[in-house]
Amino acid sequence: MLEIFASPSDAVKLIILGGGAFIVLVLLLSSFDLLGGKDKQMQRRINQVAGQRSTPDKPSTQPLESLRRNTSDSKIASVDRLIKGVVPNVGMLRQRLERSGWPLKIGDYLLICSGLCFTVALLLWLVLDFSLAVNLLAGFAVGFGVPHVVISRQIANRTKKFSSLLPEALDLIVRGVRSGLPVNETMKTIAEEIADPVGLEFQRISDQAKIGVSMDEAMWSTAKRLQIPEFNFLVISMSIQRETGGNLAEIIENLANMVRRREQMRLKVKAMSSEARASAMIIGSLPFIMCALISFINPGYMSTLFVDPRGWIMIGIGLSSLLVGLFIMAKMVRFEI
Repeated sequence: MLEIFASPSDAVKLIILGGGAFIVLVLLLSSFDLLGGKDKQMQRRINQVAGQRSTPDKPSTQPLESLRRNTSDSKIASVDRLIKGVVPNVGMLRQRLERSGWPLKIGDYLLICSGLCFTVALLLWLVLDFSLAVNLLAGFAVGFGVPHVVISRQIANRTKKFSSLLPEALDLIVRGVRSGLPVNETMKTIAEEIADPVGLEFQRISDQAKIGVSMDEAMWSTAKRLQIPEFNFLVISMSIQRETGGNLAEIIENLANMVRRREQMRLKVKAMSSEARASAMIIGSLPFIMCALISFINPGYMSTLFVDPRGWIMIGIGLSSLLVGLFIMAKMVRFEI
């Protein structure tokens, strides 16, 4: 145990590693709090309203939360101004985080990316002892690349779930219109009966209609934020029906059948391209698996590839060729429905 601290540099590295681990722990705890903060705030508001209704004659001493829409990108005002002045395409990034369905602000997202960058660069310096430039480049690539991929994956999953639940919502609109209910009431029914994310988005439309926003404006705003073709079809159909007239129930019913056929075609294409996607995954992972196996069996044989400058050139050429091949195969198995 004393041999660990025999060299001052080793002690410094251990101290820095402990600090990095503490930062990662803090970021993880903050991210969990961010992802669950919305439910805590909602429960706190419910408890406030319940307490006020139970004692109407007693004035409340707790400050009420503002009902105004929070448009800030960070909890700190100076950081919020810095984000609006430095970060390019703030609106696009804000819309992207909204589409994920997670209650993440731009400041929180950038904080997680920065912490991940620092952690990766620190681990590379402590474990592999790379140069400063390599550590920073790898930290930047992982710190901003991994959250970008995670957000993209979450958006894709949420979009897929929305498209699969949308026909049920359209059926509710058809039944409500045929029974004589106005469209606003059918939107409220969808928000209560259909699971998220469809129920949540229609709840927002219903809430905007309650405060005086026109139905067309609320739906077009939601369509611009979601960027889902099936929902765009619904908004266009309802807008044309309001301007020209016609049987709304029949229009929505035909739209529901079309959405179901699009989903069936998408699943059919996915099944037909499964072999090509499996081949791409195997081919893409095979070089890394073989590298790990050879390094485990004979570490000295593979170490030359990472030490010699010519080995770095070969690694760069190989990774570039692999990425180009995977990109071409991904384009070949991806079809627009």
